[in-house]
Amino acid sequence: MEFREKKIILLSLDGGGIRGIITCVILKYIEDQLKQLDDENAKIGDYVDFVSGTSTGALIASLLLMPDDNHPKKAKHSITDALNIYLGEGKNIFSKTFWTLLNNPLSVFKGNLATIVLEEQLNIVFKNTELKHLIRPCAFVAYDTVNQKPKIFNSIDAISPFRNFYVKDVCRASSAAPTYFEPVNIQSFAKQEFCCIDGGVFANNPTFLGYIETQKQKINFNKYLKDESKFNGIAPLKEFVVISIGNGSRAKSYTYQDLYGISKSKWVDPLVDIFISTGVDMVDTEMQSLYSLLKPKYQQNYYRFNPQIPESAIDLGNVSDDNIKTLLKVAKNYVANHKDELDEVVKKLIDNKT
Repeated sequence: MEFREKKIILLSLDGGGIRGIITCVILKYIEDQLKQLDDENAKIGDYVDFVSGTSTGALIASLLLMPDDNHPKKAKHSITDALNIYLGEGKNIFSKTFWTLLNNPLSVFKGNLATIVLEEQLNIVFKNTELKHLIRPCAFVAYDTVNQKPKIFNSIDAISPFRNFYVKDVCRASSAAPTYFEPVNIQSFAKQEFCCIDGGVFANNPTFLGYIETQKQKINFNKYLKDESKFNGIAPLKEFVVISIGNGSRAKSYTYQDLYGISKSKWVDPLVDIFISTGVDMVDTEMQSLYSLLKPKYQQNYYRFNPQIPESAIDLGNVSDDNIKTLLKVAKNYVANHKDELDEVVKKLIDNKT
């Protein structure tokens, strides 16, 4: 049989709070097809080679890469597990409750109760799993407020105690969206401290960052994954199949009348919306441009799935029943209208499985 070099599968998951439901629904279609066509016990975490995630995307990615209790190199969770967490706990985690506002009406950070619930859920799901334990190399994004620069948690680095963290702390740092959750102070295993907020203020779409991390870390996937059919060396872009999933595209509109003369405190919500949405589409444009420079046979290996959502669904913390139904409907309709591209992804995942 002729040797065929396998591509490297890079999965990238955007931030977006409760809108992570959209990512889960899209990935569920992919996983269901994998179960039908390849393995009835298929889990997406076993089909990817590198994962990048921001905020809610980091949380979903961590779930997908959790090691199985009995087989530490295999995935423990299916994407259905992640979806159930969002549908079951999303309302508690993301909502700004009446009692919180009543007890702390002047605080910019209105989500104290939500922060407590989030930390409890992260502890229940991830327990004492360490970054270095995740089954595939990955990079998650937060923002270091002390040093005023992005904080990238890369599992390749995590062999060092200075760069190893509990996964629950990484997810907490990456998802600390201003006005929704408190900032967080976390420690590495070497007791270094970092004060972090949501990575979405830097890279809500972490696709390009994920690719750069594979280059910066000089990952040889052939050696790392012990798969001789993967590229032997630091893989160039043409060796990647990139699957990038967003949580709904639509920037909230702010007119001159909306912003003119408003107080400093009322700038908070517009600034969060602007920071979180900044660069999402630009990263997609840059990735398309990079792939367009490759030979035609490689240009079809970049996929971006990101449905349009109504303005009523933009709020990262809108956990009303109506909004959750809207997000599910948007995602399911998007899947129905993009089955051809999603089926291509499924085929490539099967063909390139480690």
